[in-house]
Amino acid sequence: MKIHGMTIVLLLFWTITVMGQDATTESATVVYPDTGVYVTTQDLVSLREGPSQNFDRITVVPDSVTIPAIGRTPNSDWVQVVYDGEAGWIAAHFLVWSGEFINLQIDGYDPQPYIRRTALQANIKAGAILYDDFTLSFGDEVGVVDSGGELIELTGRLGLGTYMPIQIVYKGELYWVGSWDLINVRGGQIIKLLDMTYRYAYGRITGGLSDELSQGVGRLNTIELLWLDLQAGRTVQCSRVPRFLSARRTPDSDINQEPQFRVMVQALDTAIESTNTAISLFDDACNRAEPFITPDDIIIALEAVDTARRNYNLASSLFNPLLAQDPFTNQ
Repeated sequence: MKIHGMTIVLLLFWTITVMGQDATTESATVVYPDTGVYVTTQDLVSLREGPSQNFDRITVVPDSVTIPAIGRTPNSDWVQVVYDGEAGWIAAHFLVWSGEFINLQIDGYDPQPYIRRTALQANIKAGAILYDDFTLSFGDEVGVVDSGGELIELTGRLGLGTYMPIQIVYKGELYWVGSWDLINVRGGQIIKLLDMTYRYAYGRITGGLSDELSQGVGRLNTIELLWLDLQAGRTVQCSRVPRFLSARRTPDSDINQEPQFRVMVQALDTAIESTNTAISLFDDACNRAEPFITPDDIIIALEAVDTARRNYNLASSLFNPLLAQDPFTNQ
């Protein structure tokens, strides 16, 4: 049995419809549902038997391939897809998607036997109204919680505020409730839940740029410290070369829908490029036949660091007011 995370909740299993040509035919065709959700790979990615790197690799899926999705983990870190007629799991950070991703079946279909750690849990209040949509609109009620205190799993949200819609698993089904009907949230922070605002260009942009800003500043801090150590005459190990930053992943197609972000992303692009310049200069020095650093190397590298820092600061100063104006979360 393969183990993923801590042993807390045993996965439930579903029966898959199997159809054969006749009683003597050993091969079978597994029929998966059409969820209307499709994912596109952003790189060469591993298709695995389960939602973890600990599971065996089935195959490698090429870049820019669009395939149907049929399931997800509760925290949406892994997505179950169908590729060449076979179901498998791909890490979500390698994918972009379309459709109602948040409504994919939790834990997927015909899962491999494993024990997983439950993501977020909370107790639900008696009388909590269950909705089938994140709008929590009058007329969309589908039920009411009869008895309070039941421990349920949280699997999605809309935005991040004091009061917000939360997606839950209640008696095996996905529903939406108001955050005010949940108490004693445990197992992590609500911000880690899949945010429904991915449905909108504005939400996709703010979510993506927030991650890219955080990652970029962290990488810049690392390479800046290396160059400052060298400037001070200290010895630096070449094994500490940080990874290059990827190009901005937030697509221009979304930015074109929300042009108020253009200046901000221009600053971010410059910051990413300058950070990679500082990393490249250090990497080049380490790969010389006789590694050494000249005063000119340090000056050029710290100029790139300064350019990156100024542009990250500009991007952040422009981003925060735009984040506060999010029309879907009123943040």
